[in-house]
Amino acid sequence: MKKLILKFMSMTAIVILGSNQAKAQGFKAEQYVKSASIILNGNIEKIFPLFGAIEEKKWAEGWNPVPVFPESADMQEGLIFQTPDDVHRGSVVTWVVATYDVKDYMVKYIITASDWLIFIYVHCSEQSANITKAVITYKLTGLTSEGNEVSHHLVEKIFENNLKDWETAINNYLSKSN
Repeated sequence: MKKLILKFMSMTAIVILGSNQAKAQGFKAEQYVKSASIILNGNIEKIFPLFGAIEEKKWAEGWNPVPVFPESADMQEGLIFQTPDDVHRGSVVTWVVATYDVKDYMVKYIITASDWLIFIYVHCSEQSANITKAVITYKLTGLTSEGNEVSHHLVEKIFENNLKDWETAINNYLSKSN
């Protein structure tokens, strides 16, 4: 647990120090926020875990997270994993599960890279016995001028289909897994 706390504190310090340095240079961070709702054909108990770090592999083509801590990659608050950075080929981004609330079906991720920071919120709600609504919100913040541009580009790319690509992929997985 101490390692987890130290790692989180280190990441927070990097973000704070980076933003202080940027402000000293006249940089102005920009934040882009976008949300979408998707309707999924399954009960909430089956749907919610699919937004977990490892479970997402079942429906998201090319998704391959690498656990950092704990090595088991059990979905829980404090799980840290890494994925390739699709913007800067060859580098990685670090993800932290900040909230994992199985009672209220909510998960919050914090994703860090050198030029940007992202918060992803997923909240699932039961619409009926076999229909679940998932509301996904991205908050992207640039930590540099390039980060501002990347954040704007990423949010537009991710939401170009209003996450209907996620809806289709998850529902296809669910139809095949029954």
